Amino acid sequence: MNHHLEGHRMQACFDELPELLTVEEWRDWARVGRSAAYELVASKQIPALRIGKLIRIPKSTLLAK
Repeated sequence: MNHHLEGHRMQACFDELPELLTVEEWRDWARVGRSAAYELVASKQIPALRIGKLIRIPKSTLLAK
């Protein structure tokens, strides 16, 4: 696949993501397992917001790799 086109498609999909992601949405993009994603949140290596029992991760963390 043409890497330029692949990057363009990824950017288009990224732009469509909500500003606050669920852990599941974030881990799909970050390509990490479920347990690893929750461990990263618990250890505060990934900034997350807690809203009651809900955990939300700012979309901007995907750019901070």
